[in-house]
Amino acid sequence: MSEARDEFCRAIDAGDVKVAMATLVGVVSADESMHTDTDPNFGNAIKHLVDWLMQCGCIEDVELSSGILKSQPPLKVLTLTTRPPRADRFHLKLRLGYRMEVHSFEG
Repeated sequence: MSEARDEFCRAIDAGDVKVAMATLVGVVSADESMHTDTDPNFGNAIKHLVDWLMQCGCIEDVELSSGILKSQPPLKVLTLTTRPPRADRFHLKLRLGYRMEVHSFEG
């Protein structure tokens, strides 16, 4: 998983949102604790993803939205703040359907 963290941070540092999103998709789909959960709001799976993100050297903070977006399936929004010197903010939307999946990643 450290290789994926490095790839994610290289993409973030380069401003390559597509590669960063592809890396997140791969991590979430490969780690069962991040895409399946007995909690209907995927609280445990989201916690595992947040823990993974916080171990990335380029991420300073991950903020969870207080609720979910009422769509079909529902979406949960996470706001990622990168470490200085850039300290950019990215928005990660997770689809909470049959399995938790990455819906979009924007910055």
